Amino acid sequence: MKTQREIEIDAWIAQHAAAKQTAPLAVAFHGKIHYLPVYRLPTKLLIFNVKNGRFASELIEKERELRRKLDPLNSEDASTIQGFLLEQNASETEALTKDLKQNGQLEPGIITADGAVINGNRRMAILKKLYADSEQDRFEYIKVARLPRGVDAKDLWKIEAKLQFGRDFRLEYGPINELLKIRAGKDSGLTPKQISDALGGRYSDKQVEDKLNILKLIDTYLGSIGKPGDYKIIQDERIMEKFNSLHNSVIVPLRKTRHKTTVPKVTEIGFGLIQGNKHSHWKIRELRKITELDAAKKAVLEAYDSNGHLKSAKGIADAFDKASYLVKVQEERDEPEKLADNALSALSQIDAKHEAVATAEFQNVMSEIREQVERLSVRKKSTGAKRH
Repeated sequence: MKTQREIEIDAWIAQHAAAKQTAPLAVAFHGKIHYLPVYRLPTKLLIFNVKNGRFASELIEKERELRRKLDPLNSEDASTIQGFLLEQNASETEALTKDLKQNGQLEPGIITADGAVINGNRRMAILKKLYADSEQDRFEYIKVARLPRGVDAKDLWKIEAKLQFGRDFRLEYGPINELLKIRAGKDSGLTPKQISDALGGRYSDKQVEDKLNILKLIDTYLGSIGKPGDYKIIQDERIMEKFNSLHNSVIVPLRKTRHKTTVPKVTEIGFGLIQGNKHSHWKIRELRKITELDAAKKAVLEAYDSNGHLKSAKGIADAFDKASYLVKVQEERDEPEKLADNALSALSQIDAKHEAVATAEFQNVMSEIREQVERLSVRKKSTGAKRH
């Protein structure tokens, strides 16, 4: 059954013979190339694609704020969507605005049978703004190829993704929106292999699966900090690379070792480091070496209290730094004098008047240090070694 908007578009085309353009547009769907007629239609007959991947995280945040879904048929919601489109990649928007003013629209967009814009949303957003600002008739229209009825969600995703991957997809979408776009493809019913093929092989099917798993990891993180679905945090804090490192360089390799049972706790510690936002993605990668060295693993697990709960951000950072230091010490184990000099330098920096020096915890550590000094001193005597 046709929607009212589809009926209105049909009527416009029937009443305006000049609406149909001379050159069709080749578009792939249903497993073959189709040559679609292109029309010059009033933008008022069309609606923005609310599932546009460019602003997925912003859309989710806005809908969380409103506690409802945005409706492109609602004028206020349509203005919000238009704003998202104009704000994405300001330099690209400025360049496209200038080009539309000077040369008009050169490439047609693509719409569904009932007027939802699949490709060309930003162009329509700019044209609407230009028309509102100038009231020039030439900005009231947009050229679009019209898909027939019956094109399903899988093909719609493929069409949009393929066209966007003709450009720099990561620049167009941003890292978190890229993941959300790929998951939208999976949700439409596509397999990782089909998504890979639709993206021109830019990512292998294994890489697609990895990206979907990274998004799951992000979902778990957002849930753990009490902000489920708030993907804009990842974008605003620019911490995407930390999740890539945690997944690709820590979790995946550890699952192939005898330490795989430790992965849940190591993941939580990684989340704590990310939330503290004081450790780079390079430091987070060290969690793998830490877990693989038993002494360092024991140290990093001190991030948990006696009840099995993670400590404060400082407690997590302290445990990680201690474990990281143990890994470094292990790597320098064939340079004992260097290690001893480093330990001496650290001890010499302690203020004897600091209140912590008088605590039982500190004195216990000092007792252990004396034991280690005695152990090494005895060893030196037994080998006849002498230090001047």
